Amino acid sequence: MRGILKDKIWNYAFIFAGTLFMAVALNVFLEPNNIVIGGATGVGVIIKHLTMGIFDGGISLGVSNLIINLPLFFIAIKVFGMKFVGRTIISTLMLSFNLEITSWLPSFYGDFVIIAVFGGVLTGAGLALIFRAGSTTGGSDLAASLIQSCFKHYTVAGIMFVIDVIIIFGGYFVFGLSATMYAVISVFITSKIIDAILEGLAFAKAAFIISEKPEEICDIIFKELERGVTSIYGKGMFSGESKDVLLCVVSHKEVFKLKEIAKGVDPKAFIMVADVREVLGEGF
Repeated sequence: MRGILKDKIWNYAFIFAGTLFMAVALNVFLEPNNIVIGGATGVGVIIKHLTMGIFDGGISLGVSNLIINLPLFFIAIKVFGMKFVGRTIISTLMLSFNLEITSWLPSFYGDFVIIAVFGGVLTGAGLALIFRAGSTTGGSDLAASLIQSCFKHYTVAGIMFVIDVIIIFGGYFVFGLSATMYAVISVFITSKIIDAILEGLAFAKAAFIISEKPEEICDIIFKELERGVTSIYGKGMFSGESKDVLLCVVSHKEVFKLKEIAKGVDPKAFIMVADVREVLGEGF
């Protein structure tokens, strides 16, 4: 019971931190420079600009985020039930709250590349934390889920992509081509940051070594790198000969030394090195 409570606390902490990162990205970098990166907040950027002549400063992002998501919540609760939507409602409320409390932060103007990069990094980090907590911020995510419930042959990811493209394209008509091009850069960076955080950074390397001297190579790896080595049975399909394929996982700093060891023992050794996203176990 205590473990479940601890997990819930961590999840809500991730959601709060994630929505705070997104709020800073929007209020400091993206919205002041008219960069629309999709989702409900992207629509909010457009709404704020279009309503500046009607309201003082236009409709704020926090308010527009709630207005856009409220009808989606009611429909989603009816279609999927409260359990499906509950955490998303909390995330959306936290995002609107953080958008309001960070609206006083000074806007950054200047180099649009810096704006697109920092806006994308903060948004990606925020979304990754929210996704890791098993939640979303509503908007295009929720709209895509609702559309997919009616059109089963389409994927949620595919529908989300179409919705976000339409929103970004809407930004083109309001803010012009230049802002839209930087928005695309920011969206690309956002996706890469999400992948890096959710899947883990490539902090380790997996080396596959095929050699006529596997025992000698293993002995030196044990002594000099203090890393474990696994022997996998292999067979050369051209020669028909049986061979040991050595598998060794090392840190990125050790991979050069590992190649030196293998080539020093057997200059004809065949070595393959691949990135490893996550390693759990002794030594890592």
